[in-house]
Amino acid sequence: MSGELHNVVFSNPRDAASGGMASPPRPHGMTDHGAGGHGAYNRNPGASGYATSFPPAPDSPSVNLDFYTPDTYSEMNAGSMSQAYPAPSSSLRREDTMSGLSSMPGMYAGDDEDYSNEPPLLEELDINFSHMIERTKSVLQPFRAVDDQALVDADLTGPLCFCLLLGFSLLLQGKVHFGYIYGYGVSGCISLYLLLNLLAPANATRIYFWTVASTLGYCLLPVVLVAVLGIILDLTGFLGNMFALVSVLWSTYTATRQFESLFNMRPQRYLVAYPTMLLYSCFVLISIF
Repeated sequence: MSGELHNVVFSNPRDAASGGMASPPRPHGMTDHGAGGHGAYNRNPGASGYATSFPPAPDSPSVNLDFYTPDTYSEMNAGSMSQAYPAPSSSLRREDTMSGLSSMPGMYAGDDEDYSNEPPLLEELDINFSHMIERTKSVLQPFRAVDDQALVDADLTGPLCFCLLLGFSLLLQGKVHFGYIYGYGVSGCISLYLLLNLLAPANATRIYFWTVASTLGYCLLPVVLVAVLGIILDLTGFLGNMFALVSVLWSTYTATRQFESLFNMRPQRYLVAYPTMLLYSCFVLISIF
């Protein structure tokens, strides 16, 4: 028995990885129970060698390596799928969704304000183009009747546009006089505002600074026209002096007439006209020279 060479079949991977070194074959009918009887050597009479098997230890947990079980999905029918994952209802409206979100704590709850009734942006900024056109027409046509509703509107968009137009007209003539325009405008509005409050009669309406600034700004339009003519004409001669005189008288008359209509100051119109004429004379001088 010791002289025979037997083929050993390894069923344990550890025996195969050890380079073929296995336990020596045992005689027929002998069984080795070691370490609790877990290892057994059995002789297979129909084989040319011995087969070694190592059953797993009873204390070690069994590991299931079947990650995918086909029977799990086959047991789920269409009814169970529809119950587990119901389809979204087509009757769910956006209002229901937003109301549900607003009821959740910590979520944004929109207000109930109706934005369709919001006023236009120009109206919120107090920009009324109809009043601007009416005020401009009242300056270009000094003898026509003036709309009192347009005069009360203390619009500053038109005066600001006229001041910028005057500055850019002088800039095209090679004169950078934006600082002079700003300085004369602010000082003139403050001076006329104080003077009108001193000259106002007892029955006069309340005088606002922005109303005075708006009136003086709109009546600056004839001076702006002279500055525009100065781009293509030389206003330092006799023709320029005549244009300057007409623009000063034009602006003074329209401003005095509007102040008289606004504040009921007809008896004081000449006292109001004199400082107004001095203010517009400063603008004409920087336009010509």
